[in-house]
Amino acid sequence: MIIVSGHSPRNNYDNVDIWSELWGNKHCNSKSKIYPPDSFTKDAFFKRNKKIADKSDRLIVFINKGQFQSGAWNTLKYFLIKRKGKILKQFQVFDEEGNDWDEYPRWVYKYL
Repeated sequence: MIIVSGHSPRNNYDNVDIWSELWGNKHCNSKSKIYPPDSFTKDAFFKRNKKIADKSDRLIVFINKGQFQSGAWNTLKYFLIKRKGKILKQFQVFDEEGNDWDEYPRWVYKYL
């Protein structure tokens, strides 16, 4: 398993990209593959998110509980669109404490 991260420019320990890299290093015993955006424009971040979704066979995203708009959700959306109608549950969403999200935003279900 290769951990893919967007490596947020907020390079500190309270952001989801860093959490995902730390989680991957701890649980997967592998190094992370970093996909930083080409620039710091909104368009570049969306392009980076799509690249991550396209390169992933399975997606594990880290999103603050209660946050319903983020780059991680955007990456998950691209991932679900690409795999619509294929094997379900190829993704997991964890919150900042490492717990599974028990309820997803409504838009997620239309892709399942």
